Amino acid sequence: MIVGSMEITGHVLRTMKLRGVYSQGLIMRLDELGFRYTPAVGTDITDKANVLKYEEPLPMGGAQIGRFDAPCSKSDAPRLQTLTDHWDEIKTLKAVPTVKVDGTSTTLSMDERGQVHVYSRNWELDSMSSNMQLAKRFQLDKMLWPGMAVQFELCGPGIQSNRLKLPAQRPFVFAVWKDHHKIDRNQWPTGMPNLAVPELDENEWALTGSVDDMIAKVDGLRGNVTKDRLDEGIVWHLHEDQQLSEGLANELGSNRCFKIINNKYLTKNGL
Repeated sequence: MIVGSMEITGHVLRTMKLRGVYSQGLIMRLDELGFRYTPAVGTDITDKANVLKYEEPLPMGGAQIGRFDAPCSKSDAPRLQTLTDHWDEIKTLKAVPTVKVDGTSTTLSMDERGQVHVYSRNWELDSMSSNMQLAKRFQLDKMLWPGMAVQFELCGPGIQSNRLKLPAQRPFVFAVWKDHHKIDRNQWPTGMPNLAVPELDENEWALTGSVDDMIAKVDGLRGNVTKDRLDEGIVWHLHEDQQLSEGLANELGSNRCFKIINNKYLTKNGL
């Protein structure tokens, strides 16, 4: 992978099933990572351990012209496995479950002057990028208001191996923002709900039982985007009018959502 101007090589950890149990990590001793001392509990050793988050290369078709500065947070949702300390609180909250769609996350925004910008991950892309061209093809730029941003997955042939086998590229909208505030789907501009990621039944996917119960329930989810094909997982978006504890609010950030990835999807696609 490329980080800045450097090419980094290494081993990518992937989901595997070992002795009937899913494995999604690697345990190593500190001395195996090059440490000659034991850091205090809670110390972030990511950089010193040379651990990086792997990201597939951006699609070709546009130059990076600046850093991400849209009126919203970057598109990211923590996995439920990292929120176990908050599970009892989470189960008391109302959330809209939506299918997680495997593509390239893109943000489209309009500034106060009416200028439209497009971003992918940490970067703003130029107006000729494939991300911008697809957004315009579906007229997402015309649905925006000043100070608004829409986030979508760009999916289809030529993107992330098109694991959902879509016949053509299209956007799947999953979040809409107004002045750095994420708004509920019933407040989205006309037209955007027609391009949204599939919404699942709130009763069927109510947050109940244990974290392991919910992970097991998502395992094998299929057919919500493409008939008979595995879905990537589910993202739960918390209703905006709910108060969260300080700890949970810090974990979720202004995105106010979390996800469970379908383990069968990960193992089938070598992820």
